[in-house]
Amino acid sequence: MADSRRPFRIRLVTMGRVGDKERQEYVPLEVSAKVLDKAPNARCRSLLVLARLGALRIPSEAQGLRWDHIAWEAKRISIVASSKTEHHAKRAVRIIPLLPAIEKELLSLHLEAEEGAELVFPDVNGTTNLRTTLEKIIARAGVKQWPKLSQNLRASGATDFARTLPSHVAAEICGHTEQIAKEHYWTVSDSDLDQAIADLSPGIAQKLAHEGGSKGLGSSFDGSTANHPKTKKAREIPGFVSACRLLAEGGLYLKMGDEGLEPPTFSV
Repeated sequence: MADSRRPFRIRLVTMGRVGDKERQEYVPLEVSAKVLDKAPNARCRSLLVLARLGALRIPSEAQGLRWDHIAWEAKRISIVASSKTEHHAKRAVRIIPLLPAIEKELLSLHLEAEEGAELVFPDVNGTTNLRTTLEKIIARAGVKQWPKLSQNLRASGATDFARTLPSHVAAEICGHTEQIAKEHYWTVSDSDLDQAIADLSPGIAQKLAHEGGSKGLGSSFDGSTANHPKTKKAREIPGFVSACRLLAEGGLYLKMGDEGLEPPTFSV
């Protein structure tokens, strides 16, 4: 018989932690190049480029990498699933491109390898402390240390793949789902915002010029709407006119439609 004092049984569900956006940081290629330049040997350089350019999980996916996983002529590397992803059967092995910068470092490392060596990184295992080594290299490079060192190197590589390739292809190369990529890996960098301004501003400015010519709207905001009651009221707001002029000169002033300030929602 149910206990009248506790009529309901509440089940607590622990949610998986959503990507920690505050600690996600894109590592620009120029920064990673400075770090790479201070790496003491081919082993360190290879690990760095595999993490930053190949989006490998370091050290888990590096420790299982074998020389026969590298198809030099085909420019491919087979990456065996790490312990984090091995439960996904279809992702037991994924293929990443052998980019020129990765190939260069791996070739140098191969020249140093012992004859008959099978593992690319024989001294890397689950207990290898790569963080301390990376911290020292970053300090020598004179760049600011980013949080989550190896994770953000991988995330930056994943972001670069997503910029260039369709999202499902980028996710497959990196060995995760698109949803995981959105939550944990993809980031927006300053260069993305600069590129958005460079790409979008001319088109917006051209459209505004066309709209202004056809509807009598001037770039100085002194057109037919100058004496509209709402315009007069808006102009009473401190800094309104100067802010609008600044946006117009930058080609970023958009005519607000019937939907108001809330952007329209599009169905996929």
